[in-house]
Amino acid sequence: MSDLDSVEGAAVTAGARVDATTLENVGRILTVTSGELRVTVSNGSRSTSGDPSVLPIHYVRDLAEPDCLYRARGLRPRIAAVDGVWADYVGEGGGLAALHHGELWINGVQHDLYGYRLLG
Repeated sequence: MSDLDSVEGAAVTAGARVDATTLENVGRILTVTSGELRVTVSNGSRSTSGDPSVLPIHYVRDLAEPDCLYRARGLRPRIAAVDGVWADYVGEGGGLAALHHGELWINGVQHDLYGYRLLG
């Protein structure tokens, strides 16, 4: 079973729609849709160190449904806003993804937890 098979199974179990396609020079990719959240996943490798890093932020009206999908995929909650408008998650390989309720902006690395709590 490939990693993408487990992603697909976890997403379907969490109630998401999964569309699979194969791209030349990329391979098989999945597009997982759950409510207003849409995430594209591949088996592509990435560097686990270096600067800058990329933190995908999905802007949604309600964090509850995508939170379930992230957790079903094996992402662990890391930092959450006390007021419930932000949560970020870490993957087993060290990658990050975040959910945000609100308008788009560019974040720097978060060192100050004022208004947030460490979850893991």
